[in-house]
Amino acid sequence: MGLIEICKSIKELELCFLVHEYHNNGIGRLIETQKNLFSVSLIDYYYPTLSFDETIQNALIKHSSTIHYLNITQPPIKLLSSFVNLKVLELNDKRQVDFSWNYSLPHLQVLRVKFFSEKALIDLIKSTNGSLIEIKFDYCNNWFRSLEVIQAIHQSCPYLKYLKLVITDGNILEFEKIEKILINCSYLSVLYIVAELIYGWDVLLEILTKSSSANLFKFKFRIIFSGPSDPTPLKLFFDNWKGKRPILLSFDKKVSVRMEDLLEEYEAKGIIKNYNNNLCDDNDGFDLCF
Repeated sequence: MGLIEICKSIKELELCFLVHEYHNNGIGRLIETQKNLFSVSLIDYYYPTLSFDETIQNALIKHSSTIHYLNITQPPIKLLSSFVNLKVLELNDKRQVDFSWNYSLPHLQVLRVKFFSEKALIDLIKSTNGSLIEIKFDYCNNWFRSLEVIQAIHQSCPYLKYLKLVITDGNILEFEKIEKILINCSYLSVLYIVAELIYGWDVLLEILTKSSSANLFKFKFRIIFSGPSDPTPLKLFFDNWKGKRPILLSFDKKVSVRMEDLLEEYEAKGIIKNYNNNLCDDNDGFDLCF
């Protein structure tokens, strides 16, 4: 008996494509015959510009009402738009082809994006009708589009709890948009900011102090080229945070000795509940549980 005859109730399926030319070899049929498929990953490691086999796409579409999790490196729009009950979507499309998104994913709760058309991402966020509670956005190479992404979030995601966001320039316009997220997304409890430079660090911390809701107390910062060395803005932030919920804090790089001393001081005072230093990945314990 073959795999198709033996396996009828696969719930989670991950397909990794490692060669330039691959053959269906019954994969489409295997997918089609499943009864309880709800989680699918389609990962093309070496040739992200290729299109997935249409037979596989059509087989997945037949499960569109039951699939709740999809992780895909180069999504055909026909495929994505079929999953009307999708709850978790992970995208890593390095083609960076700009296109519009004219479909709705009304039940989507979690959106994790490494590379994707920023225009389509903006449309996608707007199409969720307020259902998103987690957004992780790892990449943006267009300052104006970055502002549009932030604007789409504060206008369309009132129940957001986790946000990972890329700041491109660290200018006042970006910070003003972030402040609107803090005000409009009052359920937000985790804020993870990725920035290329440290410009505007003091302005950002002032906004966090002034506009964070009572639910927001977990912060992670990733500064790509240089971490913060001057402890003064952070000291002011901690002083102004007094009386609020103790902070969980994480940096992705080793901070200076002066900064380390400051973190220890405010941890002893109870302003900081816990902090991680030199944490280089997303395994920070801040993730939401589903």
